[in-house]
Amino acid sequence: MTLALYGGSFNPPHNGHILLAQAALETLAIVAYKQPVTRSEIEAIRGVKCDYSVQSLMQKRLIQEVGRKDSLGRPILYGTTDEFLRHFCIASLGELPEIDLTMPPRAPEEEGEETADALPAPLEANGESGPDAVTEETGAEAADDDYV
Repeated sequence: MTLALYGGSFNPPHNGHILLAQAALETLAIVAYKQPVTRSEIEAIRGVKCDYSVQSLMQKRLIQEVGRKDSLGRPILYGTTDEFLRHFCIASLGELPEIDLTMPPRAPEEEGEETADALPAPLEANGESGPDAVTEETGAEAADDDYV
């Protein structure tokens, strides 16, 4: 069988390694660096649902349930497994590359390029500005471009 037969969507195994989608890799990185972590904490970081990614990573035995959080609803806490360490050829989590988890990386801005932060917020009816301000032309609430 050839890749052309599958329209290029077939991912054969590479030397026994597990292939992961981008969403699964992002979820796995969050679990590795923030563990123990709940599903809702992962979703808050990624900004999207992660049910499928978590399920997929558990089936591949790269993450596992490590306990329950002592909070409302007692959500499941996730952490990495020994299989995760073997897959990435590391002896312990201490060997993970150090990253700064305090601020997300920002793309360098070109000179003269306006950003959403640089634009003034629309005025509300009382003359104040803010994310829920109503524009005079349309009467619609101002949209938040971060969710597009």
